[in-house]
Order: sequence, then structure tokens, then C-alpha cells
Amino acid sequence: MRSVGARTQVASHARDLEGVCGVVLPGVGSFGYAVSSLSRSGLSDELRRIATRKPLLGICLGMQMLFSCSEESPGCQGLGILPGRVQRLSEAARKVPNMGWCAVTTRLPGILGDQDQTDCFYFAHSYACVVPEELVTASEETALVASVRSGLVYGVQFHPEKSGEQGRQVLSRFVRLCSEEATACC
Repeated sequence: MRSVGARTQVASHARDLEGVCGVVLPGVGSFGYAVSSLSRSGLSDELRRIATRKPLLGICLGMQMLFSCSEESPGCQGLGILPGRVQRLSEAARKVPNMGWCAVTTRLPGILGDQDQTDCFYFAHSYACVVPEELVTASEETALVASVRSGLVYGVQFHPEKSGEQGRQVLSRFVRLCSEEATACC
């Protein structure tokens, strides 16, 4: 995020999020471990509050944690910020894990770019989000949900930080959104 002009800090506790203009919820690892860590630190409740008033971007596992549950960790509750769930990719439909570059077509303009724009992004995941159609802002060439949005909450299944210039543009647009929202609030 620094490479696109954002001042950053790592939050370990809810108090670390006071005064921020926006939040990026990154993620690599296990759904259960990640959401349990957020809960233990007190960040879960604060992220739910932030999601109602400030931009929030979930990346890969960070996007998956925005939903209520995942087949990866049965019985473990996600943040429940967005309606939907996470399920394991079907090995009959594709190679698991899904790793590499995939074309993504933007359905709705936003942090991914203009409507009907197609760009390639880098994916590394074994689980995918199943969400209401109205939340989907972009989909991968095989119709997997690549990006979602509800209000100021965004999620991307791919890794923008590993996606070259296209990913950098996504992060730049999110930082710009955070700045605009912060200015509008003052």
C-alpha cells in the first residue's frame, strides 16, 4: 500500500484502528485460524463497525473472512459483514488450488476499473465465495467471483500486490476512495 501513496500501520488490537481512513484485510492461510485471531484480538467487532462507515478491502482470504462461514473451517464463524459463504473449489471444474493468472471482467465500475474492462490478475486459492449476484462486481473467466462490493466494503479474490500494474491500479483506486471518503466526512 505504501507503493501507491498510502500511510500504513499494522493493527493488532481494535484501538489500532482509531482514526484510520480505510482498512485492508489481507489474507493468506486458514479461514478458521484467521477469524479466530481477529476475534481474540478484538478486531472482529471493530471491523464490523468500520465496514458501516469507512472503506474496507478484503484480499483473498481477507475477502473470504467478510462472509459468515467457510467449508474450510466448519463451525467457525466469519465476520458476517457480507451475505454469502465460502466453499471449496470443485476439482472436477478446475485445478485446485487455482494458482496463476486469470482474466477478470469487471461488471460494475469501481476499484477494478470500468465496466466490461478485462484485465489479468494473479490468483492463489482453493476456496471461492458464493454470493448474491448483486454483490458481484467482477468475475474470473470461468465465472468464479473475483470481486464483490456492498457499500464501502470491497473484496477481491486475487492478489493485487502480485498482479503487476493492474493490481497496483486496483490498490491506487482503493487508496483514492479512502481519501475521498475521509474528505467527505470532515
